[in-house]
Amino acid sequence: MSVKERIFHSFMFELVALLLLTIAVVLFTDKNALGMSGLALAISLLMWVLALDFITVLLLDIGFVVFCCFYAIVFNWLYDKARAHWLLYQFA
Repeated sequence: MSVKERIFHSFMFELVALLLLTIAVVLFTDKNALGMSGLALAISLLMWVLALDFITVLLLDIGFVVFCCFYAIVFNWLYDKARAHWLLYQFA
């Protein structure tokens, strides 16, 4: 892959993840999307920002880790299939 394509891949990976997680936060926590910025912080800060108890925040954190594992596999698999499809038609 070229440098441009690697940058595009990274950008799309992060953008799709951010969109999916923002939708999940809005649907499942009755909070606005600004609470998303707290997902990268410590559990105690998450408890304060989202106004949730420890167990709920811990489950959210575990769910986030599991989501990231599956998301990385699925996104890269789909990206590879789309890239192969695009390359097939570009050079055919």
